[in-house]
Amino acid sequence: MALAACTGGDPSAPPAPLHGQPAAIPAEPLLAEPDIEAQTPAPPRGTHRAIAADLAGSGEPIIAVTGCRDAAGTAEVALYAQRDGGWRRIGGGVWPEGESASVSAVDAADLDGDHALELAALGTAGEGRAHLAIYRMRDRDLDLVAETGWNGHPGALEIVEVQGRPVILVRNRRGRARRAFALDGETLPERTAIDTGPSRRAHSLEMSLPAPSGSLRVAIAPSSGGPAMLSRIAAWNDELARLRDP
Repeated sequence: MALAACTGGDPSAPPAPLHGQPAAIPAEPLLAEPDIEAQTPAPPRGTHRAIAADLAGSGEPIIAVTGCRDAAGTAEVALYAQRDGGWRRIGGGVWPEGESASVSAVDAADLDGDHALELAALGTAGEGRAHLAIYRMRDRDLDLVAETGWNGHPGALEIVEVQGRPVILVRNRRGRARRAFALDGETLPERTAIDTGPSRRAHSLEMSLPAPSGSLRVAIAPSSGGPAMLSRIAAWNDELARLRDP
């Protein structure tokens, strides 16, 4: 995969064909609701949503960033890690092609019980088409494991535990559970969406990452699964600042 950092496109652009055309999910009726994000404070305009997670299983924080595109202009999930004394773009995950395709939300947890984290990404795959993809990290890139899509707005993403099992929950714009999925091998069967209450995720750390045009501002939330990583990232950033400005 050719490496290219985020271009600064709109991370919340609206819903190009799906890989292998996964089974369609019926359209959901439009709701006359205020256009507000699901229970989590929106980052400042121009700031990309991100999560920090131990995606490699090494104890190292990996930052997964939304709203990015590769060198060919295709939407993707971008991965950043500490390399050579600073944060560097190390890889990413494929996404459907198209100008209106974009990744708007990410989360991570152990979805299949193998004690390793999977990354879930939610966004659009064309006008009026929501797309959900699951990845596993291999070397420096993300391998696509499963994907699905439906007609409508993608909403917000959170991985929650329901009856002892991880469920990928898609919330509507008012924060209510709208769709739910569980990873089953290489498929994402839809489950009954059980409302688990307001989302507890929030953007806790803002920082800048390198990009070809300068820097990329990100708002990083903790992943729903795995060890906490934000304090380690903050400590690394403090140490980098100290070394650069003795």
